[in-house]
This record gives sequence, C-alpha cells and structure tokens, in this order.
Amino acid sequence: MNKYIAKTADKQQNIKDYDKYRKNYKKEKAAMLVSSAKPREFHSNIKPNSYKRFEMSLDSKKLIDSYWNFDTFYFDKDNEISFTSCGFFKSPSEDWMHLTRNLEGYELMIVTAGTLYIADDKKEYVVHPGEYLLMPPTPYQHGYKTSKCDFYWLHFNAVNYKNVIKLVDCVDNSKLVDSICIPFWGILVDLNIVAQLVQMLININLMYNDPIYNSCTTKAILCEISNEYKKYYRDTSTTSSDRLYKSICHYVDLHIMEDLRISDIADHLGYNTKYLSHFFKNYTSISLKQMILQKKMNIAALELQHTDLPISIIAYNLGYKDTHNFSKVFKKVMGVSPLKYRNELSIH
Repeated sequence: MNKYIAKTADKQQNIKDYDKYRKNYKKEKAAMLVSSAKPREFHSNIKPNSYKRFEMSLDSKKLIDSYWNFDTFYFDKDNEISFTSCGFFKSPSEDWMHLTRNLEGYELMIVTAGTLYIADDKKEYVVHPGEYLLMPPTPYQHGYKTSKCDFYWLHFNAVNYKNVIKLVDCVDNSKLVDSICIPFWGILVDLNIVAQLVQMLININLMYNDPIYNSCTTKAILCEISNEYKKYYRDTSTTSSDRLYKSICHYVDLHIMEDLRISDIADHLGYNTKYLSHFFKNYTSISLKQMILQKKMNIAALELQHTDLPISIIAYNLGYKDTHNFSKVFKKVMGVSPLKYRNELSIH
C-alpha cells in the first residue's frame, strides 16, 4: 500500500485528504476483483471480500493432497506462451449453461462465485469458488448443467508442452524446478493475488493491446499458480504446525494496515479463535495479539522517524480510529508516547 505523505500544514485538511485517499484505495482494491468496461473503471458496489480468500491450512491440505493424482501440465520456462483473450464472465441467470465449442487453445477458468459445471471430451468437472480449471485443447468443450456463477477466463496457446503425471515430479525433479507446472484442477492458495493479476491483464489488453505485454503477463499468471504449489510442497518435512504458523504470519502481514482482529485471522483460516491464540502462544511463546501490536508499532515508529505525518494520520493509517487509544498502545509497546518518541529523534 502506498504511503500517503501530507503536504499541508493544516492538520484537519490532512485528515480529510487522507480519509478520501483511504476510501479511493478501498474502491480500487475492490475494482481489481471485477472486470471493468474500461481500464481502471471502479465499481463501488463490489465488495472486496465477496468471496472467501483461500490460504493453506490443515483442512485445505488434506483436500489439496488429491491434486497429486491429477495430470499436471508442464511448460518449459523457455517455451513460448502466447495470449489470445481474457475477461470476466457473470452468468445472467441460474438457467445459464456453458456453450459447446471446439477449444483450440488452453483456457484457464477461475471461479469467484457460484459453481461452474463444464466438461471436455473425456470428463465432467465441477469448479467451486476459489478453484480453477486449466482445460487443454479439446474438440468438445461444453457445459452439462445450468448454474449461476462468476469466473475469470483466460485463453492462451503454448508450444512444446509436456504432460507430467503427478505434481510431485515438478517438485522433486531438479530439471523441472524452474518450469511452470500446473495441475489440471486445483484450489488457489490465495485467490485475490491471482484474480488481481488477471484483472491487470484485462486492463493491460484494453489499454495497450500489446501482444508481448499480454503474453508476458499471461506467463506471470501461470507462474504464480505454479509457484504456489511448489512453495507449499517443496519441503515435505515441514510440519502442519509450521504451515499454520506461516499462514498466520502471512495473513497478518497482508492486513497489518487494517483494524486486524484475531477473529479475522481465525475465520479466514477456518479455526476457532481461542484455539488459534493458544496455538500461537505455544509455538512462539508470545501471544498473537502481542505480535500484531508489535508489528503495528514498529511501522508507526518508522513513520514517526521518517515522515512528518501527524500522529492522528499515522494512527488512522494503521487501523486506529481513536488517536488516544493508539498513543496508549504505542507507549505500552515502545515505552514512550508517540510525541516523545518523535521529539527525542529530532533532538538527535
């Protein structure tokens, strides 16, 4: 998130301008998750969290283990991947069903709402929110059941691809470490990241229509999906506790500038709030709340040291609506008040 640097000496104007900035930022973040008719056209009626973000947890790992038996597409990093088209589709009604056609290239479908029922000449597939399907060329792509759903779609062509039997081959085989390996179907570790990349590709195509730019961005999207799975499965010795700890830290880092609560983390990862707090304390010897506050106050200290932002703005920037409460927490964590901290730094 870009830092807002106040340029005026008027404190009230600073707060007003920053509040406007925060609202525009939220609209922009929301707009990245939907297809726009024009580049950077924002839709204020879209909720950024209209679908659940999915991150690796104990329960999800059990489900994702099933991927390892799926056919996995292997694209050599030096092979050409060429963009064809992309977009965001919102079905008009519950009676909608995917059209029947000859699919000449690859199609990546990422479902954000509802359920997509689609098939090829070999099998029928069910794709839920947060899941994707990478369908290879087929003479008979078709829908087999009506449904109301929303999904991103991306068409591309690739040359000289190979079909790896299991994803584990991509992880354990040193020759494939730098290659793009994507299971035929899977759950996205973080739906928001991939959705934002596809939305960026949509805007890039509308703005520039540059074949090289489009193809490079397409490759980046495929690399993101590939790297998600390699990252979580490369180290088979990683324990479930390690994975949960990393998932917690990752979520905290992503949302540290917000009014972050432990219940938010627990809901996102699918755990009971008390259990998650107890787990983190046993794993690290400090409480989860203490870790969050420490991270927030470290950021606040840097802003006090390197910017001329009013304390009220710094507090708001970190999700605090009450400046007095922020100052109280800062003093408890850092030992001095924000004002004294800044003044002492200015003296030195």
